[in-house]
Amino acid sequence: MTGIPPMEPALGSIEPLPSFYEKDGNQERNSRQLWRTESKAFVAYETNECHGALIKLSAEDYELVYKSEGGHKGATQFYEEIEVNCVPYDKSKEPVKAVAYRGTEYGRLDQVEDMWPSKRYMGILRSGAAELGLEDSYQKWLADHPVQEPSLFLKKVSINSCLFMGVLRFGLNMHFIPHLQTAMLYQVLVLPKEPAWKQYLGEVAAVIILFPSSMLGFTLRTVLEKSGKTPPMVKKFIEHFEETM
Repeated sequence: MTGIPPMEPALGSIEPLPSFYEKDGNQERNSRQLWRTESKAFVAYETNECHGALIKLSAEDYELVYKSEGGHKGATQFYEEIEVNCVPYDKSKEPVKAVAYRGTEYGRLDQVEDMWPSKRYMGILRSGAAELGLEDSYQKWLADHPVQEPSLFLKKVSINSCLFMGVLRFGLNMHFIPHLQTAMLYQVLVLPKEPAWKQYLGEVAAVIILFPSSMLGFTLRTVLEKSGKTPPMVKKFIEHFEETM
């Protein structure tokens, strides 16, 4: 899934196995979904399963969750609903149907091979898996999954850039510039498995791309802080990412 590079290079999503589309009689739908079968996880779990918790929500609470994940945005939303079959660890209990989210074509990365998620993002998944008591093999898979961690300077530049781009995307409903910047950042994003000099050049290129929006974001942030009018959501966003520095 497309993230917020370079701070969050990739986000998570579930994806049905190819057999899901093969048994679907709607050929037109199948032809639109062929791109899904071409993508692959960088490190796939041994049994192609997704482990987690099943949560029962009221209609009102579910609507809040759906909106928080970008629902009701039409062609520009990153997730879509899909029905999944949930099998309990306790084999004495029957499987149940539930709703989960998978990435839309708009929200998926163009690369066939997934990018690495951030250390912060994987930390949330790992702590959640431990709290839920998921199977040891699944927790080990999460623990061993490679992560991407930008430098401290690049993080600071990214936070201010994200603030400005957030205003464009969510405040002014202008998606082209944020989308263009994200596409450019993915072009220069270098995985940690590459030589150090490539990673260094990738970070330099990312700083150059981010610099204009970062300066605008820094100015906006300063004005809001000086006036005491920083929206709670913006304040929470900044604090959330600065905690990982």
